[in-house]
Amino acid sequence: MRNPTPTARRHALSLCMTPEDRGLFDRAARVAGTMTAAFVLDAARRAAEDVVMDRTLFRVGPEAFEGFRARLDEAPRPNDRLRSPLQAGAPWENTSESSRPAVSHRRWHLVPSTGKHE
Repeated sequence: MRNPTPTARRHALSLCMTPEDRGLFDRAARVAGTMTAAFVLDAARRAAEDVVMDRTLFRVGPEAFEGFRARLDEAPRPNDRLRSPLQAGAPWENTSESSRPAVSHRRWHLVPSTGKHE
């Protein structure tokens, strides 16, 4: 999160929300180890930057545009970091229970189901 200079002017923004939303923000802020207001401000800033960047129009001259199109049409360069995972089988295709690794995504830990209700 950005740290404004001590002389930067600050503005307040009031929000009305449901108790459920407030509880979610409070919980997420605790998990992130920050105050709720700082958490909400950081999340809102990232969302605002995403919206602005998704709708940014880049104007370039014909020569630059043709160069860009040519790069898109080039064959991909070999990439060892991508080649290895692409050549490995999908984790769910291996039927051996002992060889099924837990897959971590963010802070969730996902383990393939055995098919039984657990």
